[in-house]
Amino acid sequence: MRIGPRPLRLALGAGHHNARGGTPFEADLNGRVCRAIVDLARLSDGFEIQSYTPEDGLGIHPGVVDVGPREVAMTWDPDWPVDIFHEIHAQAFPSRPSERGVFLIHPDGVGLASDYPNPGEVDEDVVEHAATMARIISGTTGLPVGGPGETGVVSERQTLVGLEGRRLRIFAATATPGMVAHSCRFITEVGTHTNAVDRAIMSQPGFARMEAIGVIRAYASLAVTQLDWNYAYRIAVETEQCTSAIDR
Repeated sequence: MRIGPRPLRLALGAGHHNARGGTPFEADLNGRVCRAIVDLARLSDGFEIQSYTPEDGLGIHPGVVDVGPREVAMTWDPDWPVDIFHEIHAQAFPSRPSERGVFLIHPDGVGLASDYPNPGEVDEDVVEHAATMARIISGTTGLPVGGPGETGVVSERQTLVGLEGRRLRIFAATATPGMVAHSCRFITEVGTHTNAVDRAIMSQPGFARMEAIGVIRAYASLAVTQLDWNYAYRIAVETEQCTSAIDR
């Protein structure tokens, strides 16, 4: 998929803001980060954004994990083709309290059990650029790059769910022919809240905004590098003094 000179279409959700819920610390942070990304995208130029989590991330979707993503694939995408599909998370790894950092999870469904038709796709655009995106988000949040070998890149098959032989429901629900063909899909895990150092950083006032800045920069980097996006975008940063453009 090559985008060209038009605004980037972003479908975004806050992890654990659904009927299944999640750890209170992570769920609260995910919602605030989602709202911060939506707000920043709307202040900026070149981004069209919709959140499948109600209240732009702060609400709770009444369905289970895959219902919101499935609505994106079946209802939004046919009329508003999604360029980037992203769900926000933070990692918990209580058995490894030294685990830290930022990484992206990309679709890799070959041979995994799924509740939906499974094309076994690998998102090569995300695979090629995930390490760069992780570094961008690391740079704005102060968190290190994490994941296996501190590369910032994790395959769906390397997750706990994938190792059990099952697809992540977020990716299973969005693996429609249309979205596989034209959407970059990924999950971010930004910080490990079971690590004391990461949790302290993630608890700082303004952290959600700093993550949002990194995420929007990462979207732009992915689209320019992998999807031939050549819109003259501007990322706005609100400060106490003014709204200014971030250098690309």
